[in-house]
Amino acid sequence: MDNRDAKRKRPITCLESGVTYDSAYRAAKELGFADSRNIFRSIQRGTCTQGLHFYYADEPKPAPEFFIPPNRAPRPVVCLDTGETFESSFQAGRAFGITPGGVRTSASTGVERGGLHFYYGDEPKPAPEFFRERHSKTRPIVCLETGETFVGNPAAARPLHVSPTAISQAVRYGSPVNGLHFYHGDEPKPAPEFFKPAKVKGGKSPAAMAAAAKAAAGKAAAGNSAPGTDYREHGIQRNRRAVQ
Repeated sequence: MDNRDAKRKRPITCLESGVTYDSAYRAAKELGFADSRNIFRSIQRGTCTQGLHFYYADEPKPAPEFFIPPNRAPRPVVCLDTGETFESSFQAGRAFGITPGGVRTSASTGVERGGLHFYYGDEPKPAPEFFRERHSKTRPIVCLETGETFVGNPAAARPLHVSPTAISQAVRYGSPVNGLHFYHGDEPKPAPEFFKPAKVKGGKSPAAMAAAAKAAAGKAAAGNSAPGTDYREHGIQRNRRAVQ
């Protein structure tokens, strides 16, 4: 057995829990770590991984100053559904089989993870409306102008011959797609000011285009006809091409 294999099979102890494991690999597996490399780094440098410190059980326990505290103290996490409180997101994730990142995301956004909701125990409990369920990958899309509902962005994009990304951006920013606006059907309808006005060629809205056309028509009529003149009385036919 070479030196590397010997290190892999040495028993290690967790400073915080006092639990001893047969090896770093076994500790990583039982604690839900991706691999054992961070545990070896913790043993060598005194750093922590997921809020925990480790040392070799077959050697004297290092002095307290050897262990480096984490950059950020772990925040307590409370599970809304069970009422349990955990010292950190790692401990909560380990108890329910959820990644620590998933627990932190749930505590920050209120979105459930693994059917459970979490919030930070060092803050006031959020209001009930803060907690919500995760949306499925396929969400209903409603057209504001027609009221038609589509199952997902691709279905809404197909009749307009645009990409699903265009529909996604329209839903997110309120921008029009081919003169139409969209929003998620599983959420309250946004306020009217959320939807941006449709624009056509030249960057002008339909209202602006209509006003410009009306003004141009009035200007052309004033420039080509003298006030009070009726060309029909003199038998003169106007040159329509010249007017245009």
